[in-house]
Amino acid sequence: MKFSHFLFLILSMPNLLFAQPTEPLPPQCAGAAAPESSVLLAPLCGKTSSLWSSNSRHIPRTDARSIRVRANFIIVQKLDGTGNFQDIPEHRAFLDEWLQGCNGRLNNLWGTSDCPTGFPDAKIEIVPNWVFYKDSPTEFFWNNDNQPGQSKYPGANWWLNALDATISTDPNIPKGINVYLTSSGSIYNQMVVLGTIDNPEQAGMTNTWCSQLPSVTNLTASSRISVPNLFLKYWWFQNHPSVVGAPFSTSRQWLVGNGGVTLAHGFGHSFIDCYIHRNFIQGEDDCTNHFMPVLPDIGNDAFSVPQPGTAQASNPSNGNASST
Repeated sequence: MKFSHFLFLILSMPNLLFAQPTEPLPPQCAGAAAPESSVLLAPLCGKTSSLWSSNSRHIPRTDARSIRVRANFIIVQKLDGTGNFQDIPEHRAFLDEWLQGCNGRLNNLWGTSDCPTGFPDAKIEIVPNWVFYKDSPTEFFWNNDNQPGQSKYPGANWWLNALDATISTDPNIPKGINVYLTSSGSIYNQMVVLGTIDNPEQAGMTNTWCSQLPSVTNLTASSRISVPNLFLKYWWFQNHPSVVGAPFSTSRQWLVGNGGVTLAHGFGHSFIDCYIHRNFIQGEDDCTNHFMPVLPDIGNDAFSVPQPGTAQASNPSNGNASST
């Protein structure tokens, strides 16, 4: 089952955390303004899933155990191991906290909503497999500048397709949702190597995270999520606190908190079989205060029907994003 997409967007620090893209994003990237027809009518979805009307049957009971979903976090490094997060205690601690924020989001919402029915818990836990991958001498995969535009959307012409094929067939890497962390080569060179810039967003660094729309027909398709430049954001916050406007102890928590929320939102797309930032159930079209609303306002309140049921129904049957 293929999966969807999303934007690493600002929640609390508008000018310091997340830059706005300069060109329109595809609707598959959260943060893009979806056309009116796709928001309200979703004609491209077509309600093609055979379980479309049955997802509510999968809503977990309050005493149910969580489904554990594997995700391979592929941290693409330069050939010498630099240019991205490394397998060292400092970076591993940050990555673990980032994922903890995501799982906390999936399993501990506040439980109120303007939707007819709200649920505080999706009963889903993301189980990570951290893969620190040193690139080839060309460093083609590490450098997300090789994908034109802001979104770095993992579609047919994605620059990471060949790497994903390698990862997906590697017997040492378990099947799971493949999340790729990459860096902008030009921004890395200017900010980290040469020190000629101290604000990468002013230099055009993208913060748009995307993943593929899921499929209800190809249940063995690879599931890919693109997370560009999280490391460069981390490095910037750590090394230029005066420009960021806060000490790293503070700005690091912005990345952990806001990044965890946005990652959870993206995994939420992964378990929904079309672009549904709103609920396409009669009587709920105006329901907005929930986990997957129309951005830029990521909902803080509850999972609404059919979100938990759709997520639970999607997971166990997926061939390549295996649950444990």
